[in-house]
Amino acid sequence: MKSVLSVLSLLSIAGVASASSIVTNGNFEADNYGLGGHVVPTTVTGWTQAPSGVVAGIGAGYLNAPSQEVDLSGVADNTSGTGMYQDLATVAGQTYSLSLDVYTGGDLGHAGGVDVRIDNNALLATNLQGFTRTPYSMLFTASSSSTRLSLTSNHGNVSHIDNVSVQAVPEPATMAALGVGALGLLRRRRSAK
Repeated sequence: MKSVLSVLSLLSIAGVASASSIVTNGNFEADNYGLGGHVVPTTVTGWTQAPSGVVAGIGAGYLNAPSQEVDLSGVADNTSGTGMYQDLATVAGQTYSLSLDVYTGGDLGHAGGVDVRIDNNALLATNLQGFTRTPYSMLFTASSSSTRLSLTSNHGNVSHIDNVSVQAVPEPATMAALGVGALGLLRRRRSAK
């Protein structure tokens, strides 16, 4: 029984190691936007605004936000292309899973949208909508050791994002090798008894 628990521990540690996000401040809690309000921050920790001073920091409670969020359209309502980006440390050829929550105010009659780009040219998703806060996930393969993740407004007054996460996707061969190694340890332990 102890051997089986050891094997399960090894596999869960491997899973946890690969589940760490490489995005800095993807939940936007590193800055304080105040309860129930919104501000135009000069900086957003870990992110570069494009153009500067346009996005809005959304405090928990504003437009029913469950936690702090960022509105990519901010003070540039009804404009496309405003938002922010972050350069991520990646491995060329590695597949990554990107996830984020989107709220675009459709229930308010102000529907915006969110565009997701990788390296400023590859459009992963266009005009993501969220009548309520809607989770999205998509895959991409890094082409170099640095990958730019850009999130921009696609028109409208409300283009909120939250819980942005990028995680390396373990290759099936790697997971199989871990499983075989764990079984080998179990077999070796049984043989020693």
